[in-house]
Amino acid sequence: MYLQACAAALGRGLGAIVLVPEIALTPQTLGRFRARFGERVAVIHSGLSDAERRDERERIASGAAPVVVGARSAVFAPLPRLGLVCIDEEHDPSYKQESDPRYDARTVAAKRAALEGAVALYGSATPRPESWARLERLELGTRLGAALPPVSVVDMRREAGYPLSAPLLAALARVARDGGKAILLLNRRGLVPALHCRTCGETRRCTSCDVALVLHADGSLRCHHCGYEEAAPELCPACGSPDLARIGAGTQRLERELEKHVPELERIRLDSDTTARPAALQEALERFSRAGRAVLLGTQMVAKGHHFGDVSLAAVVDADTGLAMPDFRAEERTFQLVTQLAGRSGRTAPGRVIVQTFQPDSRAVVFAARHDVQGFLDEELRRREELGYPPYRHVVRVLVSGPGPDDPRRLLEEIRGGLAGADVVGPAPLLRLRGRHRSQLIAKTAEPRRVASAAARLLAAAAPAMRRAGLHAVVDVDPQSL
Repeated sequence: MYLQACAAALGRGLGAIVLVPEIALTPQTLGRFRARFGERVAVIHSGLSDAERRDERERIASGAAPVVVGARSAVFAPLPRLGLVCIDEEHDPSYKQESDPRYDARTVAAKRAALEGAVALYGSATPRPESWARLERLELGTRLGAALPPVSVVDMRREAGYPLSAPLLAALARVARDGGKAILLLNRRGLVPALHCRTCGETRRCTSCDVALVLHADGSLRCHHCGYEEAAPELCPACGSPDLARIGAGTQRLERELEKHVPELERIRLDSDTTARPAALQEALERFSRAGRAVLLGTQMVAKGHHFGDVSLAAVVDADTGLAMPDFRAEERTFQLVTQLAGRSGRTAPGRVIVQTFQPDSRAVVFAARHDVQGFLDEELRRREELGYPPYRHVVRVLVSGPGPDDPRRLLEEIRGGLAGADVVGPAPLLRLRGRHRSQLIAKTAEPRRVASAAARLLAAAAPAMRRAGLHAVVDVDPQSL
């Protein structure tokens, strides 16, 4: 669809921008577009040198390269006549830049398209609730090629094996015996310590903010939105079990378990350690593509848009870990991750998906197992409306960090009084980061520009005192992580 849309734009003498969420996906997408449009395609992403970036921008501005492929910064490509902006995997949070200048490429694409009379096309198998509610929808209906694979949910409360359950080991053994490939996703996106019951799967949550409570070193459970605090219980309040613990295994442990149980499978690990070198990720993906019997294991990057036709098994280890994130998007992220990984299996041949979870009845897992995107989004939008979260209101976050725990909180208490007209929660403490203590204030509002401007004015007035106390502050509208 993107290729056809770009061809239509070029036929009208217009240019096109195609955004992908990760640099790792750029070479794959770039290859497809260059196969179609040849040297008329330019690429922009942060991995280019200054000279390469200058040369590509000159080709774009001159009209020699009317098709631009790249990560979020490519939305600013200087095309003389823009006709189309495609945002692939539009649900991905990496489209929001979390450092200055803070911008969301999806929002910039919509604004630029409106200003230049162009079309903005957002694509995803798991759209954001914001996009589902606001944008005109064109639905393909089903996956092209093979049908979506069946999903089996393994209740880890009844399994002795961890991190590899008996059903998953049996499925991996079949891959090793019959040939083919498997992908194992270790769901550790932004993992923070939370308290889980291994017996009933319950996670302690804040009753006011509907987010997980975070377990701190002093044994307290705290809400990072409103500041609510309670002592960590010795018994599960839901079922009375004493089996309360953090869950989560690392990729290295998972690799050792695979070597022990299915040594016949070549193991290719993708995580921050193995992909630190610039070309390492692409090399690992090419190695997996060439392998006969292999398993690709890693964090969320293994679920992102990769196409391997001979993957017969995709599995999620700790599918519910993300549900413990103290963020109103936790269920959305978990649903997207599991559903996206399921789409890697059975693309050209029969496949299957296994989801290991301590919370098999959670909405995210239930709807992902059914491949029911509309059902999940309809329920999620009802929850968001009730709680005043996007898309019904915007979130403005004020984050302050400092050398001690008290000054950030005191400053935010002063700021809070000046944010009239908004539903403000906090200030609440966050986990210490890089030696600095942090607190945040969250305002839910229909007027984000007014609230953000008011917060900025109050911080500007407090700037001399902030400098003396060594405080840093950030105001962010609709942050992708809380």
